[in-house]
Amino acid sequence: MPGERRIPPKVGKTSGILDENGRDLELEEKVLKWIRSVVHEKPTSDYESFIQDGSILSKVMTSIVFNSVPLEQIDDNWGTNPALDRVKAVIREIRRYGVVDVFEPEDLIELKNIPKVTKCLAQLSKLAASDKDNLLGSAY
Repeated sequence: MPGERRIPPKVGKTSGILDENGRDLELEEKVLKWIRSVVHEKPTSDYESFIQDGSILSKVMTSIVFNSVPLEQIDDNWGTNPALDRVKAVIREIRRYGVVDVFEPEDLIELKNIPKVTKCLAQLSKLAASDKDNLLGSAY
């Protein structure tokens, strides 16, 4: 139907096998596939670099909840630290959407805890797949 949003499928379960750095590469691949299905962009780099500055994750959140991250902030490159501002906005909106266990900005920007970022994004995908009416719809 016109105006109806297609919610991409959620990220499924993985084997839970971690690499030597404690990363679930299978889960990362599923999260990346989900991100690609939402934003329709192919990564030009590895997983963590693709999401590191928050631009892609801003697009994901905006696809799930329109204008949750202001459009001018998505590709913004001015100010003291636009990536930090963008990632903080994404985290705020992920939390508002209902994800409880969110990551800290440095987990993503400084690549300190990519497994935590990945788990948060997997949870976001599950909420988005089960949310046909947008949980934030009543908040505005």
